[in-house]
Amino acid sequence: INAVPANVRDFYRGFTIAAEKDGEKMTTKSMQELLRWRATGHIIAVILGAPKTSLLAMLRKIMLEPETLMMHGNTYLPAMDEDIRNRVMKALLEKGENIWKQKSHWYKCQCGYNFFIGECGRPMEETKCPQCAVTIGGRDHNATAATKADDENEDRSPQGYMLPRADRDDKHVTFREVQNTSARAFRLLLHTAMYGALGATASEATPRLFSHIVNPDSMCDMKDPVPEAQFIVEHLEQDWKLLTEFLGSNQESLAAGLHDMMHKMQACKEDEPVKGNNGAASSSGPICWEELTLTSRNKWEETMERNYLSKMIELITTNTLEYWSRWGSEDDSKFFAELREDAKLHTFSVEKRKSDLPQLWAFRKPVDLEELMLKESLVKKAEEIYPVLHIVLQRPLLSILPALGCLVGLFRWHSLLTTRFSNRLSRAQAGQMQIRNVLADVRPESEKIIWQRAWEDFKSAWHTAWPHIERHGCLVIPDHFKNVMISEEHSLLFTIMDQNNEGICPTALTEWLAQQHNELVQLVSTAMNRGNHREMERARLGARQHGKVSSRLLSEHDEIKFSEDDLMRFVKSRCVTYNTGGDVNLDLRQVEKHLLREMSRPEITVEVTAFQWLGESQTQSDLKEVIAQKALTQDIEQRIRNELKTPALANTCLQKVQMATSFILKSGSSTGENAGMVFFQEYLSSVLKDCQDLPSSTVKSEIRLIHLVAFEKLLNTIVSPDRTSGVAPKYRTKLPEELQAPFETCAKKLPAKKLTDAMDQIAETLGSESISAKAPLWETLRYLLDEDEDAALVEVSQKTFGEGPFGALLMEHWVEVYQVLHAAADVQEDEGVAGERERRGEEADLPPPPPPSSAAAAASSSSAAAASSSASASASKRW
Repeated sequence: INAVPANVRDFYRGFTIAAEKDGEKMTTKSMQELLRWRATGHIIAVILGAPKTSLLAMLRKIMLEPETLMMHGNTYLPAMDEDIRNRVMKALLEKGENIWKQKSHWYKCQCGYNFFIGECGRPMEETKCPQCAVTIGGRDHNATAATKADDENEDRSPQGYMLPRADRDDKHVTFREVQNTSARAFRLLLHTAMYGALGATASEATPRLFSHIVNPDSMCDMKDPVPEAQFIVEHLEQDWKLLTEFLGSNQESLAAGLHDMMHKMQACKEDEPVKGNNGAASSSGPICWEELTLTSRNKWEETMERNYLSKMIELITTNTLEYWSRWGSEDDSKFFAELREDAKLHTFSVEKRKSDLPQLWAFRKPVDLEELMLKESLVKKAEEIYPVLHIVLQRPLLSILPALGCLVGLFRWHSLLTTRFSNRLSRAQAGQMQIRNVLADVRPESEKIIWQRAWEDFKSAWHTAWPHIERHGCLVIPDHFKNVMISEEHSLLFTIMDQNNEGICPTALTEWLAQQHNELVQLVSTAMNRGNHREMERARLGARQHGKVSSRLLSEHDEIKFSEDDLMRFVKSRCVTYNTGGDVNLDLRQVEKHLLREMSRPEITVEVTAFQWLGESQTQSDLKEVIAQKALTQDIEQRIRNELKTPALANTCLQKVQMATSFILKSGSSTGENAGMVFFQEYLSSVLKDCQDLPSSTVKSEIRLIHLVAFEKLLNTIVSPDRTSGVAPKYRTKLPEELQAPFETCAKKLPAKKLTDAMDQIAETLGSESISAKAPLWETLRYLLDEDEDAALVEVSQKTFGEGPFGALLMEHWVEVYQVLHAAADVQEDEGVAGERERRGEEADLPPPPPPSSAAAAASSSSAAAASSSASASASKRW
């Protein structure tokens, strides 16, 4: 070692335990250093003597034959990174992205370029390949010709060594289903073997032993001018430090545990690979563990963890007590009891307690979130044994749990805004309104309290969850929205759900939180129905087994009201015991049961009425340009009314109509000659993947895409029967006395139903006072009538309201005119039904006609055929 160059000599001195002279000063190693380097030396010694059939043979090859590594380009070192595709998937899931785990997500271009598709894993947008510029991706779940599914079963783990310097390495590492603590132990063993290689070749020349195995595509900087000794020693010291921390122990216990594990590995001369799923060993006969192929490396890690590491980690506390009983002192004096921190304080005299205060020196490990996460990480397959606890401790879920308790207020805020401002407010007006002023203008005082509570929940949910939301669907949230922390000073635009501009923020927030809630309660439901929980939990929680609840009916009992503070309060009060020496034990099973009780809630079906901006209600006319629209027959309308008897059922259909309309307009995927003939129910299930049945058999069997506009009008009349309830007072002036009676008489002769349908289009818009009350009524009405669709209606309306005696009617008479026409429409409908019934009744009462003569029968048959042909042609023309 003295012959080694001075710049790296200190890194080799770990092999010595003697005092060292530093100038005139003698320095000795601390007990921690002695323990660490003694364990390192003994591990190296066991590796040297291991046979080829021992798991340690792989480490011996790395230590004694480093020059042979990468000789055939097939060297996979233990504890190195896994397939980058798996790492990407894990990173996205940890970040809270909505990634469907059971779907394929990796694709490749024809040139070999790989790319990832999130969400459901099926393409919804196109882009250019960065390598060859062809179009990749796809539309509407259909991939382009150059896009092919990648083989996700192939393991593409990188070869060689690829870790950066110790101070740049990740603290928490996992790979190939190996958990954090075991992964760190693997790296400690690898770096110990590499350190042994340095000691075996220590000389004045100090050759570089491992530069040739550095993966050139990695961020590893174990190359000139960084000395290999410095690089490896820094890693080895960090491995010791972090492994001690992860075990929640100390270096003495870790050193003892490693010695015990090495003793057991030395005693086993032949390590058999772990058995496969079928119970049979993966190979027959002794296996040579010196190979560093991909398969051998993966099997080595799996066997090493199963047979040795997991046992050492799980039993570190128990083993420490065993070592004490085996090698500890037999002295039972209080002096030794104090050193072991298990003295019974009540046996000391009062005077001694007062003078020595031995309790000051008693140690109990603190119980905090880090300790809980550490204990959970040490459990093998914790995601299966404690699934809810495992997912709750993940980020960002643990951080956003308080926001899930704000969902009722969040949906109430959207409902309040829609009720008060929908169809009454333009985007420009909303942009000029501060939230503070909106809250201040609410009357009466009882309503203001409701608004204020809803706003506080909305704001709290935003502040808690918004920093964790990166995208909405395929749209990445822009930075100027991402940095917004909502307050009373912001404009109302930031709180109104919409698919454009600021409205994306509340939309993304609401849907993301509802999704987090649903994923969590689904996990809870699955855990409660598993075998090991079913009998125990069903008895207690059977009454709380839930299905789904609409966001419109959501109550505080349906929310998950839980936080990190609640979790730790329960853990500290109900789940903590201490071992001798102050080490802490946590009852994770009790924690899991508590989480099951607290989080057994129904799933939330998001049903939010779309906010309609004043002056932007062009959906119906836009839809007519994409798909030609047809009216519904009176018979179908009446059947639908009979089946959708409540506004709630009609509102369910209305939301689906609005969703389908929006999708058709944005995607343009339903254009074509026969697009309109697709049944609405079929479109929902096949295109929008909404498999929930519509609540009406008539709707399922009769409504096609060509009926969407007429169907939406009908649904609006069911949801809001009085279409004039929200119209501003200035449009409610009584008709002039001289026009009242004449207009009521005239209305009975007009196509009243068609006119009220047209007026319905603007009824809600008149909630604001944007149109002058003194403007002629005909100037507004004529823009609501479609001359191409019904020229006769336009003509009769112009003669009545434009040129006739009622041209004096103004916008201030709008409500009165609507109500008169609505009453006339009801009379006309009743008369039409009565007339039809009367006609059918008369026909039923007629006696059967006498048998006609042959000539008369022939004439009658000819006449009937002509009539039938005429009627058929007429019906065909109407269709």
